[in-house]
Amino acid sequence: MTKFENELLNALNAPKDETKKDFFYYDETNNIRKFCITGRGFNTDLSNAFFILGGLLIDQRNPPDIESLWQQLDLQKTVHEVKFKNLIGGSRAFKDVISSKRIQTFFHWMVNSRVLIHFNALDLLYFSVVDIVDFLPKSKEQFELVADFSFNLKDALYKTVRKDVSGYQNVLARFNYPNVRKSDSIAFLSDVYELISRQERADNDNDAFFRYMLLALINSAKKNKELPFLEDNKGFQLVENFLADYILPMTLFPNSKHIYDHETEIERKISELEKEKGPFNNYVFVDSKQFPQIQLSDVFVGFLAKLMNFAYFASESELTAFKKDLKAEEAEVLVDFRNLLDMSDACSPLTIVFTGPISFREKVASVYSGIN
Repeated sequence: MTKFENELLNALNAPKDETKKDFFYYDETNNIRKFCITGRGFNTDLSNAFFILGGLLIDQRNPPDIESLWQQLDLQKTVHEVKFKNLIGGSRAFKDVISSKRIQTFFHWMVNSRVLIHFNALDLLYFSVVDIVDFLPKSKEQFELVADFSFNLKDALYKTVRKDVSGYQNVLARFNYPNVRKSDSIAFLSDVYELISRQERADNDNDAFFRYMLLALINSAKKNKELPFLEDNKGFQLVENFLADYILPMTLFPNSKHIYDHETEIERKISELEKEKGPFNNYVFVDSKQFPQIQLSDVFVGFLAKLMNFAYFASESELTAFKKDLKAEEAEVLVDFRNLLDMSDACSPLTIVFTGPISFREKVASVYSGIN
């Protein structure tokens, strides 16, 4: 079974919340279709390395008054389909986004209308490399240890990759990752070990501990002859497609309706999957021009992508200065966003899925935490 077949299987067998009978509306951002290694590195800049599929979650028994929001946004009559870019104009920085009167209006309306949100956010770089931790050959004692500290070890690996992305790209390309030949398994692990061990000291004692543990596991794994998880995959294809990300919410909420914006390739793949597994019966692909709920989903995921991108590149001192300089109306956007997260999580913790390092999740949360 390839890595991507395994991801699809996990999506099909995900836990279910059968109590919800709501309408989930979707749009996506940073949909690069696939994430792969090229002769010049990755096929996308890491500023676009977050695929987000999500949007509005609406109880159809109490639908929001979207027409009132249109009136408040006061968009030009030439705008026939609302997009995130329509609301922020030419703004690129996150500070400019939360300064936008229209973004402020959007979030106030969301909270006051009690419209919930849902999303599946995928850090492509994290997803591409951390399987090494899960599938390193281990003794029984090591397996139990990794089970307890899996996220910490993956975080340690991710941080080393972030500090030397080009070095890691070279290693992956040299061994045709994620399709490493059995005869190259030990050499591949040796290069990964070298990449981690030659870096400067960890940022703190906790990071140092898990980096040391990771190095010990890799060193032990080099005694094995092969890495079974790295066989039968397509070389250089780190993320083959996002089919599993579309299937996951349909599995998580089987009694809800899932309304996606048209995505031709995904529609074709789902149709092929249904021939094998049977129909899902809880989804539809539509033209976003006819569904204002999907247009507003574009606004939400666009905002979320800007937030994550800001957190990804900002230093701790920059984050501190950012929060210190917030104006009242800018802070209200972040408070509204935090309230939407809390309301949605209270509805069901399955509404929010984030595949990424724990340290980055904490950094994103630091942007909007502690603000009143």
